[in-house]
Amino acid sequence: ATLAEVARLPHLRSLSLEQCPNVTDAGLSHLCSLTGLEHLSLLRLKVTTLEPFRCARGLKSLVAPYCKLTDQGLA
Repeated sequence: ATLAEVARLPHLRSLSLEQCPNVTDAGLSHLCSLTGLEHLSLLRLKVTTLEPFRCARGLKSLVAPYCKLTDQGLA
């Protein structure tokens, strides 16, 4: 499934995107509609920002080791 298709699952509570080399910042932007997201795992992605997940107010856990996150992308 593409991230645009995943974004159509508004009640999704847990998402694991691990070692997906084609996931980009632009791709993650599709996921801003996942406001019910509670658990997110982003292992070894080339993403630099977590901006799309600011709307996930219920986010309880975030795992993002070995990503290319920048200080600006975390601000």
